[in-house]
Amino acid sequence: MISKPASKSAPHSAPSRAPTRRPIVAKRDNQARRKGQPRDIRKPVTALDLAAVEPVKAAKRCRAKISAATGGYHKEMRQQIAVAYAVARALQKSRHEWRSFINDDFWQNRKRPLTMDDQREPLLHVLVFVFKADDRNMYKRAAKYAAGLKQYWRDNVSSHQVAAKIKEDGGIEALSQASAERGPKKRQKPEQSSKLTFSASAAGTKALLALSEGQEARLTIRRVTGERGVVARILRFIPVKI
Repeated sequence: MISKPASKSAPHSAPSRAPTRRPIVAKRDNQARRKGQPRDIRKPVTALDLAAVEPVKAAKRCRAKISAATGGYHKEMRQQIAVAYAVARALQKSRHEWRSFINDDFWQNRKRPLTMDDQREPLLHVLVFVFKADDRNMYKRAAKYAAGLKQYWRDNVSSHQVAAKIKEDGGIEALSQASAERGPKKRQKPEQSSKLTFSASAAGTKALLALSEGQEARLTIRRVTGERGVVARILRFIPVKI
C-alpha cells in the first residue's frame, strides 16, 4: 500500500483584534497646544466679543434686538447700547470695517452719506444706525444717547463695564440730561422792548425841553443795556432851526 505524503498544514493565523479607540478627553482652556497641532479658533461667545472682531455684523444684530425689545426693556436697552459702544470702538480702529459700515444700504439714501473722515467720531453714527434713526425724532434720540455716553468715551471706559455704569448712573436718560446740563448754555438774547429811555446831560435836557412842539432835532445816541433795559444816551443834540 502506497501512502500519500502528508500535506503541509497551513500555518495558523493569529485571531484579528478590534481596533482600539483612544478615549476622548475634553481639552481644557488652559491646556498647552502641542507643536504642529492646529490652533483652536473659537467663535465669539458674547455680543461684545463679536463687536470687537466683526463690528458691522454686531451692529446689525444689535439693531434687530433693539427693534424686537419688549420685556425687560431697560436692561435689554442698556446691554444693546453697550454693544453699540463696543462697535464704535472697533470701527474707530479699523478702516476696512469702517468702509464696510458706511457702504451699508442704510446710509445710501441719506442727505449726507458718511465718508472715511467720519471715522474719527463714530459713536453718534453707530447709534443712528442701531436705532434706525431715519427721521428727525429718532435722530434726536440717538444724538442724546451719544451725548450721554461721551464722558465714558473720553474716560476710555471698557465696553464690558458700560451697561453696569449706565445702571449705576441712573439710566441712559439721566446720563443724557446730565450731559445737557454740563454743556454750554445758549446765550439768551435781550428782550426787545418798544420803549426807549433817553438820558442826557443837564445842558442836553435843558435843550430838549426848550424845543417847540413839532420842532425837529438831530440826535446822535448810543444804546446801552442796563438794569432799566435799553437806554439811549444822547451824545449830540442839534435843534433844526425853524
